[in-house]
Amino acid sequence: MEVWEKIEEVKERDEVVSVKVKSVTKGGLIVNYSGIQGFIPASLVSVRYKENLEEFVGQNLDVVIIDVDINKRRLVFSRKAVEKKELDKKREEAWENIKEGEIVKGIVARIVDYGAFIDLGGIDGLVHITDLTWGRIRNPKEVLKQGEEIEVKVLSVDRERNRISLGLKQTVPEPWTVFTEKYHEGDVVEVEVVNIESYGAFVRIMEGVDALLHVSQISHKRVNDPKDVLKVGDRFEVMITEIHEDKKVSVSKRRLEEPVEEEQEYEEEAPAAEEVHEEEKPEVEEKEVKEAEVKELPVQNDDLSEDMGALFKNAIENSESEEQ
Repeated sequence: MEVWEKIEEVKERDEVVSVKVKSVTKGGLIVNYSGIQGFIPASLVSVRYKENLEEFVGQNLDVVIIDVDINKRRLVFSRKAVEKKELDKKREEAWENIKEGEIVKGIVARIVDYGAFIDLGGIDGLVHITDLTWGRIRNPKEVLKQGEEIEVKVLSVDRERNRISLGLKQTVPEPWTVFTEKYHEGDVVEVEVVNIESYGAFVRIMEGVDALLHVSQISHKRVNDPKDVLKVGDRFEVMITEIHEDKKVSVSKRRLEEPVEEEQEYEEEAPAAEEVHEEEKPEVEEKEVKEAEVKELPVQNDDLSEDMGALFKNAIENSESEEQ
């Protein structure tokens, strides 16, 4: 009875006491306090949801007493209430210490489709998916893992709305600046295919900088669909052909390749210009000879022409004499 009376006094003072977890039962934990058996409901074990309560067996937990019934020998504790007080204290300290523009450490607490919530030691901040990396990603899980420690930059703080905006990509230099300092038009670089569309493929030159390999620049051979000759993950060399002011880059794989084999074979099979002229030359000469022979016929029969002319002249004179 003295112990039970002491328990009631502890409850009235809202005093934090330590209990030892004996076992797990349906709906919570069985604990021991000063020789008296008590109970912690699963919903009051922690401020965060705990799926497996077995991890608490054998541990000493700081709790407060929330219900005492001497007649029924019922004693109920709450660990969640203690954690909440601690978190409230840490939260207040965190709000006072956090400053916009600073780089701070945090733990990835929860990952969602639109970003990730980072525990900054009592308060959570959100890293939006657009502020996770300078490159393109479809899911934050491509960059982060729950429970890992990371450094983030505080982008904005809104105490009234209880919101903190964080950035992960802002902790490293912007890739475009690094790219323009290192690479120029005409440079040959190794790239990796990261996405394929009907009009071409996007290739990664460096983290945060992707370039367009247009379908017409894939090969000397005609390519109707880039997926016929490329797949995501392929690595090869390309030439940087254009660097645009709007942070877009064009590259060409075709310029580094030899002409297509069909064109080479066609050139080898086609007769040389000298050969063409030599084959045609006899025909031309023969034709010229025939034309020359025709033109020379009158010259070869000059005497005959003169005799025919004289006879024709005499015939005309005789005709005129008869008429007279």
